[in-house]
Amino acid sequence: MLVFLAGLILISPLPHMLVEAMGFQAGRGRPAQERHAGEAERGKEDVKKETEAEPAKAKEGEAKEGHEGSESGVAQFLLLLEKLGEALIIAAVLGFVVDEAVKKTLVEEILRDVLYHAVGYRLPDEVKEQVKYVLRLPFVRRNFQIHYKFRVIENLSADGTISNRYLEVTSTAKYDVENLTDTEKVFQFRRSIELFHARIPKENQLIAMEAPDLKIAGDELEKIAKVEGPFKKAELNSKIGSGKSGKAHFLTKRLAHYPVEHTMALDILEPPCIGISVSVDAPPALTVEAAFGVPGDVETSGTPSKTWTHPGVHLPGSHFRLSWKLDENLPAHSGSQA
Repeated sequence: MLVFLAGLILISPLPHMLVEAMGFQAGRGRPAQERHAGEAERGKEDVKKETEAEPAKAKEGEAKEGHEGSESGVAQFLLLLEKLGEALIIAAVLGFVVDEAVKKTLVEEILRDVLYHAVGYRLPDEVKEQVKYVLRLPFVRRNFQIHYKFRVIENLSADGTISNRYLEVTSTAKYDVENLTDTEKVFQFRRSIELFHARIPKENQLIAMEAPDLKIAGDELEKIAKVEGPFKKAELNSKIGSGKSGKAHFLTKRLAHYPVEHTMALDILEPPCIGISVSVDAPPALTVEAAFGVPGDVETSGTPSKTWTHPGVHLPGSHFRLSWKLDENLPAHSGSQA
């Protein structure tokens, strides 16, 4: 709207009026004071001697040439203002007339060309949609650390012998979420757990969820958790600022029960994660190994407790696996009886 109004002002008589107010006559571009002074000068010249007429005429010719140059410059300036006004009006009209759908189409066309030039060949539409989905995510996760503590649980029969064993596994995950935009955003803080393992009748539990503006655990967490199929899920909304305050720390804790020999996969939810560190605290009788679903070198440290660190990028939908096996011939020092 402002552009349109500016254009109307520039093509209106207002610029001509302003030029005249500054001492120029419309159509001539010549200062009025100079014109009147010239007329008076010509009156005086009539009574001068013939011998003085020629030098005066020469001076008048020079002044006339100067006035003509001034007139030409002012006229060009006014014409430039009119053309600029017309351009602004056209731009404003196009801005109103062009449909939002057309703008969206133009953006998609540009993005398609950018992807083509970046990759070097055309991607299938299904792949491009996934790429665009990841590019539009406003968050990234950093410093992801997850720790697993294993305990061997032994069930005793009536005669005091061990009837079976299973593992109680407490996992604690913590990470930072960074807001990549310049405005405050709401982050969906989510956690889920499988209710039961097929071979273990003990129910698994969500223990705690901690965000910068909210900490929830125990019965309070159970109230907001929902059962969806074989899973129990909980979700919290947490606001993350922008700029220097655009980073927030999150923590989750859960308790699960597994067989003494098992492989567990943990899916990576959005947002993308830069670097994952997995550590375990397990009895000597339990051998644990970790593997990541994305390529890259993995750093391993610690004995007997181990830590695996993958510094690469883990997109939503990727995973890592944790496999373990209990040596029945070795004592389970950290175990307990049930």
